Amino acid sequence: MNVGETVWSSGVLAIAGWAAFHVIRNHLRLRRVWRTGTTARARCVAAWTTTRLSNSGKGAGPVTTTHHYRFQFWPRVGPGPVLFEEEATPGDISRGDEVTVYYEAAHPEQATAFGPGRRSTWEFVGTLAFLAALMVLAGSFLPVW
Repeated sequence: MNVGETVWSSGVLAIAGWAAFHVIRNHLRLRRVWRTGTTARARCVAAWTTTRLSNSGKGAGPVTTTHHYRFQFWPRVGPGPVLFEEEATPGDISRGDEVTVYYEAAHPEQATAFGPGRRSTWEFVGTLAFLAALMVLAGSFLPVW
């Protein structure tokens, strides 16, 4: 094994480890906020949809639609209103609608209106499985000491 392969494998391991850390941290934060966070009423101040066509070079592919929302709320403690954006699956929220948001008092800018459901759990598990497989593959190129 040459030095280039070792450096490449180490880099892939480092990036996959960093990504796994952030995926786990964000997932746990979302669960914690929904269990023990503070709630407030927020108003949807903007709602829009983006559509992406996945073209694999063989004609039209599947279409992916993502709903985006911008919410504004007043935290119980703080100098003023907080604006935050969130992507979500439900497309049933319109501009002007009120929703309940969950947030940590210390970080109201990290509020969320959409909790950890089945979809987010499967995305979490799938992402970790992919990163674990990537780490095993990259690790197999490292020399055994």
